[in-house]
Amino acid sequence: MEVQGNDLQNYVKSIYCLEKSVLVQQNAIRALEGYVSSERKKLAPTDVPNDYSESGLAGNISGGIFSALLFGATSAAGIIALAFIVTIFASFISSIFSGYAFVALIFSPDLGGYCSYLVKPFFGLINVIKPFLPLAITALIGIGFLFGMSERSNEKSEKIEADNRKKTIIENNRQKTLLLEDLNASEAKNLNKMRAKLQESESLLNDFYSVGLIYPKYRSLIPMASISEYFEAGRCSTLGEAYNIFEMERKLGTIIDKLDIVIDKLDEISSQQRLVYEAVEASDKTIQNMSQAVNRLSNSAYSIQLDAAYAASNTQIIARNSEYQRFLTMIR
Repeated sequence: MEVQGNDLQNYVKSIYCLEKSVLVQQNAIRALEGYVSSERKKLAPTDVPNDYSESGLAGNISGGIFSALLFGATSAAGIIALAFIVTIFASFISSIFSGYAFVALIFSPDLGGYCSYLVKPFFGLINVIKPFLPLAITALIGIGFLFGMSERSNEKSEKIEADNRKKTIIENNRQKTLLLEDLNASEAKNLNKMRAKLQESESLLNDFYSVGLIYPKYRSLIPMASISEYFEAGRCSTLGEAYNIFEMERKLGTIIDKLDIVIDKLDEISSQQRLVYEAVEASDKTIQNMSQAVNRLSNSAYSIQLDAAYAASNTQIIARNSEYQRFLTMIR
């Protein structure tokens, strides 16, 4: 097939525009997929804590009695042990001083009386403690009961707070589930439309290449952008001349032929590779428009947000597919 003059230039230009359209659409789909993925992570359900066991009033009373008995029994045991120790100690001291008193009475009546006087306080201490021991035990049991009831009251308050937190979490999880359903449905609808349009553009691009005019080595965005520029600038009139110019500039380092490097050095290529620059800029602008559309509707349902993102995904480029199709039919 022989295609020359303006038809060849328009043919090359159409391929560049389709390559540009594919790039924009691919990046728009990735951006929307990334947004959906981040939102889906936000909607992950929160773990619900385990329930507290219901004890009721009977549980509070039994818990208070148990605490009272435990506290009172422990305290009473301590007092009895203390009294027992004091009694043993007093008896021991008494026996010592009683021995001294008996010996002292033999040698000196005054000394014996003095020793007997020293023994009396130990027995007096025991006599003082005995009447108050039941009262002390009763008081300690009462304190233990009040302490136990206070603990149960605090536990009940904590349980109410925990139940309220649990109800809040359950309600939030319910809302998240509804939002996730909306997000999934909107994602399927809009991404399916975007992928269908992308497939349409890729298919049309392959149809252009299948004409066989473009050598396989140059069937990508950067070579076709450069070749299209050569034709626009009048630097070539045939594809052979365009290939030679491209290879020479690539070897001299005048142009960059790798897209990832182009993206990193976008400002540096704006004059030397204008059409490549425009393609990357169009992609960035599309993603920016989608992001702005979503942000403006951040308080709206996901279905509205994703519809807006789809509408902002540079559909004017996609809409030109029918125009490219007509041109391809004409030159075949």
